[in-house]
Amino acid sequence: FTLFQIGRMSIVMFLPAIALSTATGVDLRYAIILMGIISTAYTVLGGIEAVIWTDVLQTFVLTAGAIVAFVIIFLNVDLGIGEAIAVAAEAGKFRAVNWEFSLTDATIWVIIIGSTLSNAYPITADQTMVQRYFTTPDAKGAGRALWVHAWLAIPASIIFFGLGTALWVYFREHPGVLDPALLNDATLPLFIVAEFPAGLKGLIIASIFAATMSSLDSSINSLSSVVVTDYYKRFGKNVSDKSALNVARILTVVFGTVGTLGALYLSTLETRSLFSSFLTFLNLVGGGVAGVFALGILTKRGNWIGALTGALTSAVVVVYLWQNTDVHGLFYGAVGFTTSLAVGYVVSLGVPVAPKVEARE
Repeated sequence: FTLFQIGRMSIVMFLPAIALSTATGVDLRYAIILMGIISTAYTVLGGIEAVIWTDVLQTFVLTAGAIVAFVIIFLNVDLGIGEAIAVAAEAGKFRAVNWEFSLTDATIWVIIIGSTLSNAYPITADQTMVQRYFTTPDAKGAGRALWVHAWLAIPASIIFFGLGTALWVYFREHPGVLDPALLNDATLPLFIVAEFPAGLKGLIIASIFAATMSSLDSSINSLSSVVVTDYYKRFGKNVSDKSALNVARILTVVFGTVGTLGALYLSTLETRSLFSSFLTFLNLVGGGVAGVFALGILTKRGNWIGALTGALTSAVVVVYLWQNTDVHGLFYGAVGFTTSLAVGYVVSLGVPVAPKVEARE
């Protein structure tokens, strides 16, 4: 989990830096450093409360930015909304379902099976999500939060994937504006520079920052919480709440710095779209971890030997698929989840472990 979140932070920090650099001309490295300092600073000062309330505000800014971008796109194309939709549909931009049975493309089967089991990781085993559940008053409140998250993901996906299609319509009419050498992730910032009024450019750049910072602060806070709870409090002697808080703040700075350095490294690599890379990364790691949690939730015979064996076996299988097959990246999570759960359960049955009994006062 810790290694995954560090990698995730680096990717998440790099993306808005591209936007800032493209829109303002600021050097990409300076943009990354600025992003890291701001996110780390307010997470250190406010903890989980700062994470949640900044996420709430950032959600409104992000949504407003997307809606404004839609309006300006259609004000700058000759086609009406109906004609634009027809052109996009004719080009296959609304082809949402591929019914072919294939594991090498984003078919409906890969998306349903792969995404369902991949999403089992963030909603069950990812501390960046779980820490939000812990702020609710009871299990019922946590359940409501989970359902709200699930339902809001649907319109959010429509809005932001729709924005990508709208950008395609715009650049189809204005091909001279598009730089073929530009990273895919810089397409929206390029449109902002080309068409947005000066007063609104800041809103959209802020919305891009909002999306990323809401993920970044969660990762930083969850990392420090995990290390303090699972290592410092467990292995330290006479750990007070004050010392745990101080260590958590120090770790927040450390992880924010590490994430920033990782983003600076990513800026030296050549890749067309880090979003695709991030999805592959998530599916490589997440499925196996979610399988371990499922072993503990769904079975009574699972033990630590089975869980560890299942996780390691899952990692080997998924990496093999990644390196040696054409299986689509969305399906890695499903393979990792199934392998981790199945191997973990079989090994637990074959190698039983006596439960540990702790003395109670």
